Amino acid sequence: MFDMIRPVNGTSFCLSDLKKSPLSVRLLNALVNWRKFYAQEVTESSERVLDETGRELSDWERFCSEEYETMMENEEEVDENLLALLFCSVVAFICN
Repeated sequence: MFDMIRPVNGTSFCLSDLKKSPLSVRLLNALVNWRKFYAQEVTESSERVLDETGRELSDWERFCSEEYETMMENEEEVDENLLALLFCSVVAFICN
C-alpha cells in the first residue's frame, strides 16, 4: 500500500501524502470499501470512458459523471413520489 501513496517518510504516511497521490482513492477504497476497490480493479483497466471529443475522462470527471447520473435518477424518483402525494392530497380534499 505504501507504493501506492509513496510517502515522504518510508514507514508512515500523513494526510499531505494522501492528497498528493493520485492513487489515494484506491487506497481508501481498499481499506474502507473493498467491493468498490474490486470493481475498480476489474473494470477500470479494461474500460476507457471518453467524452464527446474523444478525450479520456479523468477519475474525478468519471466520478462526477456517475454521481450526476445517480442524482438525476434519485430526483426522478422524488418527483414521482411528490406527484403521487400531491394526487392523493387532491383526492382526499375532494372526497371531504
